[in-house]
Amino acid sequence: MHRRVLCVIPLALCMLASCASVETAAGTGTVVRYGAGSAEDSSAIKSSTSPASVTASAPASAPAKDGAAVEPVSGKKTAKTGAKTPDSEKNRNDPAAERAKLVDAVRAQALPYEEALEEALCVFDFPAALAAADQALAQYAPYAECAESAASVRERLQEALSAVSLVPVDYPAETAAGTAFRKPFRIKAVRRSGEESAPLAGFPVRIGLGLDSADASAPAAPAAPAAPAASAAPSAPAAHVAGADGIVSFQAPVPQKAGKDTLVFSAALSSVDPELSASIADLASENGPLSVSLPHTVFTNAKRHSTTISILDYDKNGKPIRSSNPSATALLKPLVQRGFGRIGMADFPDQIAAGDSAVLFKAAKSLFGSSVRRFIWGTVKIASLEQGVDNTWTCILSAEIAVHDFVDNAEVFSVTLEGSATAKTEASAITAARAKLAGELLVDALYYGM
Repeated sequence: MHRRVLCVIPLALCMLASCASVETAAGTGTVVRYGAGSAEDSSAIKSSTSPASVTASAPASAPAKDGAAVEPVSGKKTAKTGAKTPDSEKNRNDPAAERAKLVDAVRAQALPYEEALEEALCVFDFPAALAAADQALAQYAPYAECAESAASVRERLQEALSAVSLVPVDYPAETAAGTAFRKPFRIKAVRRSGEESAPLAGFPVRIGLGLDSADASAPAAPAAPAAPAASAAPSAPAAHVAGADGIVSFQAPVPQKAGKDTLVFSAALSSVDPELSASIADLASENGPLSVSLPHTVFTNAKRHSTTISILDYDKNGKPIRSSNPSATALLKPLVQRGFGRIGMADFPDQIAAGDSAVLFKAAKSLFGSSVRRFIWGTVKIASLEQGVDNTWTCILSAEIAVHDFVDNAEVFSVTLEGSATAKTEASAITAARAKLAGELLVDALYYGM
């Protein structure tokens, strides 16, 4: 039979113990109180354990091993246990507060890029400004709350770019295919501030023939500098940079073929942001301020080849004109004036009217022997001849012309053209249309295309 032993603890020891912390099932550091209204009721010590473990292991109603009640310190009391929820729990239960906190963090992350954007714009470093803008906009993109900040980034860049323009300086005269241009093509990058303008040094420019820069004789562009690692912006196709005077000077490569084209200088800028990319494309379009075109004109080197013209004309009734060759005559003189020194005419009306080129070439070669290399031949027909309400006549002529090379035994050029003119009489309208078609349009087509 067991005997109960009653231990009596002196009052002094109880008072001493009232200031001590005791070990609970979860650990030490929880305030221990001995009865409601005691002196320790107003003092609190933060637990070193996690709020969740304290609440779970030591609810206020659970007695400690000394018989004392254990109570957590911070937070509000829960309905179930009377324990308090930590402040960090409050935000987790408030989505709006959590979202606001997240957006603030995003703005803080974007701030260095916005500062880099401002620094780059201050020194007119547009590639660096666009790289910084892309980084900032990438931070803002997923958050509707950051739309105003994103719009501000775009507006600052668009405003800065709208103050820049490319202007022509000078360009070389036309040259022959296979011959270098005598001097470089030059343009200038300028920035405007009010009514004043100044050279814009360091502005990047891409150069190419035509807007698509796809011509085989287009200048080969050096590789552009690599974009920042975090940016997916495409590399510019050329990396010509304006000098301290804002000038971009370009010595074009030797052209290998004839042609009337334009050498296009445009801003070599890019952005992964769709709105900024569209703005840049608009500014660098054909008529935009960030694009300028200079004539790139190359005439044929076939002027030195012996050449013969044979063109069959048709009258208003669609019948071949065998008694004369007005279109060939209208074409011959301007070609001579442009340097064709070994050129003449020959008549092959029956062969051309028959439409059999093999028969035509055989007849021509039989006549010329080896004295002629290039053979310009074709037809000119009246497509339309009408009298207007004002009694004037309008004529439209249509030409189908080809050039055959007897040495290469190949067609080296072909073209279809139309020319029109209006005059007081039927005959004068036909004559004027022929002069326009054969004496101007066809001359240019052959001179810059053959």
